[in-house]
Amino acid sequence: MDDNITLKMPNEAGMLIDVKGKRRSIASISEPWAQYTLDDGVIVQVKNAIIEIVQTEQKDTFGNPVFVVKSQPIVNVIYPNKI
Repeated sequence: MDDNITLKMPNEAGMLIDVKGKRRSIASISEPWAQYTLDDGVIVQVKNAIIEIVQTEQKDTFGNPVFVVKSQPIVNVIYPNKI
């Protein structure tokens, strides 16, 4: 797989432009669940699975590289016995 990629990204005027970047290899260190309890006792757990990270040639206002992160939300719902 070629690690170099061209992405479409908006510029300051909102117009889509081609931006060159490089796919970065990733290894999961930790993927914790965010957990929320609803007023009826239902527990909703959410986490974001990272699919791909691309480091672009663009820089932010501080001179740091701009990254594009492709991700997939994962949701788990736990129902209490009373529902």
